[in-house]
Amino acid sequence: MRSVLSSVSKLYNSQQVKKINEVIHANFLESGDNPAEGAIKTSQVKFIRMHPIQSLLGPFVDFCHSTNNEYFGFDLLTLTSSKILNYNTYNTDEEYSWHIDADVKSPIRDIKLTCLLNLSEEKYVGGDLFYFEIKKLK
Repeated sequence: MRSVLSSVSKLYNSQQVKKINEVIHANFLESGDNPAEGAIKTSQVKFIRMHPIQSLLGPFVDFCHSTNNEYFGFDLLTLTSSKILNYNTYNTDEEYSWHIDADVKSPIRDIKLTCLLNLSEEKYVGGDLFYFEIKKLK
């Protein structure tokens, strides 16, 4: 079983978060979502290529790589400017139920590390994250 590491670090101030969101909203791709098999997903998912926000996400990407190097040691592929990123938004009572971040049917795709960046501009209640269906981080 893979290890779980959770870290809450303030990488961006509110003005930087707002700027990242502005650039993301101006550069959405036309694409459909493909939720994990068997999962309930009522949230909205949009997609953006890394290129328009690459310089803005530098601190986050560095944090992810540093965390990987220190705790996991995975051999990660380079995050290129053409990489497509998910931008998930949740309204009240929306969810993405228990799922595994992996493509179990693909012999060539392997998701080793999932990194989440909270770009909420307003305070909220909820957003519980579950590990392994039994552990809960609030």
